[in-house]
Amino acid sequence: MRQIELLTAVILGICIFSFLSRIIYRLVFHIDFTKRMRCPVCGQKLSITDMIPVLSFLIHRGKCRYCKAKISRKSILIELLGGAIGFLCVFVFGWSLRALAAFVFFAVLTVVAFVDMETKEIPNGLVVIAEVVGALSILFFPEIPILDRGIGIVCVSVPMLAFTCAVPGTFGGGDIKLMAACGVFLGWKYSLLAIVLALALAGIYCGILLVIRKGGRKTQISFGAFICLGILVAFLWGEWILKWYFGIFGL
Repeated sequence: MRQIELLTAVILGICIFSFLSRIIYRLVFHIDFTKRMRCPVCGQKLSITDMIPVLSFLIHRGKCRYCKAKISRKSILIELLGGAIGFLCVFVFGWSLRALAAFVFFAVLTVVAFVDMETKEIPNGLVVIAEVVGALSILFFPEIPILDRGIGIVCVSVPMLAFTCAVPGTFGGGDIKLMAACGVFLGWKYSLLAIVLALALAGIYCGILLVIRKGGRKTQISFGAFICLGILVAFLWGEWILKWYFGIFGL
């Protein structure tokens, strides 16, 4: 029974994130949401059979069925990410409203991350949705006190704003607002952990770019994507990470 539940979560996650990949595509290229999806190369309208999650990509070997142009692998990456997130949410919380709330929040963060990677911007509408989901999570995660959530809104975003005012360009406005939304969802303790993880991951990424000579000191990165990853890790494994860290110092 447990295996069936997890498999169902994976399948649903893949299907829902397949839909999200199309939303991301429309947001990035400013395409009307009322229009049907088309191949970006030949312009052919895509049918339902052309957009079956994962299977369509595999059957057509990652190419458009009509013009044989290569399809971006980001679409299948997003779908598989949805399956992984669905699995993790149900694995940790079981089939519950807690799992649903976590899944929805991470679904929003996925859209934020991929839009930011493509455009270097985080739309205000996505931040507002993240804040609303974060506020609703109070009903499903009462163990995080409202005071902690309130402190979480400002404990990272305000210092980020101060740094940006002192050194223009340090953080983007979307990054700052995203961390405020994160504070509502995580509370102050895990928000601090999330930003530390995001900075560490971004630092490693920049270091790799320098080593392979594909970046320099002035290279801009999509920090919002690292924030989203930091939030995911802090939420799912934050307690274990903090226990491990303080355990090193015998605390």
